[in-house]
Amino acid sequence: MQNIGCLAQCAPYSRWSKLDVTFVFTAQYVSGWTCLTPFRKFHFGSLQWELEGMEGHLVKPLVSIIIPAYNEERRLPQTLSRIVEYVRQRKLSCEILVVDDGSHDATSDVAIAVARSLSFSPFRVLRYKPNMGKGYAVNRGVLSSNGCFVLFTDADLSTPIEELEKLLQPLLNGYCDVAIASRALAGSELPIRQPLFRELMGRAFNVVVQATLLPGIRDTQCGFKCFTARAARDIFIRQRTFGFAFDVEILYIARKLGYRIIELPVRWLHSPETKVKVFRHGLQMLLSVFQIRWRAWWGVYSMPSEFDQSLMMTSTITLHGDECIHGGEPLQLQRDA
Repeated sequence: MQNIGCLAQCAPYSRWSKLDVTFVFTAQYVSGWTCLTPFRKFHFGSLQWELEGMEGHLVKPLVSIIIPAYNEERRLPQTLSRIVEYVRQRKLSCEILVVDDGSHDATSDVAIAVARSLSFSPFRVLRYKPNMGKGYAVNRGVLSSNGCFVLFTDADLSTPIEELEKLLQPLLNGYCDVAIASRALAGSELPIRQPLFRELMGRAFNVVVQATLLPGIRDTQCGFKCFTARAARDIFIRQRTFGFAFDVEILYIARKLGYRIIELPVRWLHSPETKVKVFRHGLQMLLSVFQIRWRAWWGVYSMPSEFDQSLMMTSTITLHGDECIHGGEPLQLQRDA
């Protein structure tokens, strides 16, 4: 018996019914496919999985977990330990990518040291300088990922990693292409809430977002979102916003491209060490919303962003077992004027 996660090819397939399944093998799904006999092919929702045998084919993780990190050397050890523990308990086939967003501390070294101490792989650290913003870090991680599904989560795990299963379920069943965590829906659990002023500012921001770009989506800013691989790449190659309002842009692009979005209630705990400053970042985010609306009017999102063309310029550290492979020194990037 072998846990294969996602094998060979995970590609879009047009309009297959969830019941349109060809079984020439015996399989059981428990957070990854456990195959008991040789197999050929089956169709699952909107994904086509070509399973042609065990030897000589590319093995893909089921999920890529992206963690954007800026000066996170203190919080990363606990975060990575929790994620690895969860992945192993659930027997989930996944890779972890930490994206060091121009940190001034030892974020990259700490991430590799923790992964090595936990004997976890595949694990990668992507890094560059200077700091370019959370949206840029997520963009780099998503476009470097190999999984059939792509999750990004905050470094403080305000949304516990255990909530991943809530997002994966509708994706695996073919009900949506993008599943996002929401703190605003009935059923959400908020044992540690934000201060009242932050919460009111967040609600006011959402009113503007719904009025201008995304009617019906009640929480765009929860940092826990999961995509099919196809949708992730199609969306993120069009991304232009790299500050804290990037969530609004990627959801707008997803809807414009016709991808189905589901908002799901989750458990969420406020972190007092959040890097989002109400006034400074709040004004920047509000300006970004109107910039996104302006780009939409001019049809900018019909074209990929130029940032995808320089994707491989990011320095990469890959952990395979006990071996670290360094892909060069951190790249010095230029900000847009």
